[in-house]
Amino acid sequence: MSIVVDVNRVSDICESSSRRTRDESVFEKLKKAAGHIEELYKLIAEEQNILGHFDEVPFCETPLHVAAENGKTHFAMELLTLKPSLSLKLNVSGFIPVHLALQNFLNKTKI
Repeated sequence: MSIVVDVNRVSDICESSSRRTRDESVFEKLKKAAGHIEELYKLIAEEQNILGHFDEVPFCETPLHVAAENGKTHFAMELLTLKPSLSLKLNVSGFIPVHLALQNFLNKTKI
């Protein structure tokens, strides 16, 4: 009995796993920067396509979702200027950032 290992397949799996870990760390960095425009630009300087990662995933929580949900208006506006496609991205609950901003507003005003 012999075992055949497809080295290319193992390599693909490892790359996919490391890409996932990298994408998670990118999101964590952006999440920490939420509300701080200077930090956002530092991250962009480190990795120019940092916001492009969100276009690759059909449903995800973007930094714009986080900013809108937490009332970080200036940060949200800066993100919209840099990456307009984030405005139409659905999170896993099916909400776009505007929905979350409206919920945040309604919760604060108690209308």
